[in-house]
Amino acid sequence: MSKWTFLPTFAELAAHSDEQLRQRYDEATRAGQPVQATFALDELRRREPRRSENTMRRLTWAIAALTVVNVAAVIVAIVR
Repeated sequence: MSKWTFLPTFAELAAHSDEQLRQRYDEATRAGQPVQATFALDELRRREPRRSENTMRRLTWAIAALTVVNVAAVIVAIVR
C-alpha cells in the first residue's frame, strides 16, 4: 500500500474499502502522521450512519411486507 504523503482527497478516501482505511489508519499512526490517521478514522465514522440507514430501510420494507401478508391472512380467515 502506498502511504499518503499529502492530505487525501475525498475521492481517494471514498475509493478505499473499510479494511483499507483501517490499514491506512494503522500505517499513519505508526508513522507518526496524526492528520492522515484522522482522515481515515473520520471516513470510517462517516460511513457508519449510512450503513445503519440502509439496514433500517431494509427492515422497514420487510416489516411492511409482513404486515401486508398478515392482513391478507386475517382477511382470508374472516371470509372463510
